[in-house]
Amino acid sequence: MRQESYTTSSQNVERIPEAVLPKPDIKHPRSVVAIINKLLEVIPSTETELVKAITDYRDSLWNIAPELLSDGYYWKPLARILGTYVNSLNEPWQQQLQKIFNDTA
Repeated sequence: MRQESYTTSSQNVERIPEAVLPKPDIKHPRSVVAIINKLLEVIPSTETELVKAITDYRDSLWNIAPELLSDGYYWKPLARILGTYVNSLNEPWQQQLQKIFNDTA
């Protein structure tokens, strides 16, 4: 690989080819619908009211542009639903919900 160098008035600077530079770890915005689908996989079927509330919210987002679904405006209602139906983190599935929602899973 060829390296280029050039001289400034005070120092000799070596240019590193972009192929050699490490790629930054880029986190892409998370779609609320994709996260809802992950949450629904974890919630037990016995939690019918929670499943219905989350499913109803997800279904209401059918006509929203995909690039908007990562905006906080669409995350707040999901946070309210979880706050209403998940009052503690005693069960493993509840802890998993928190990890998925917070992106720490």
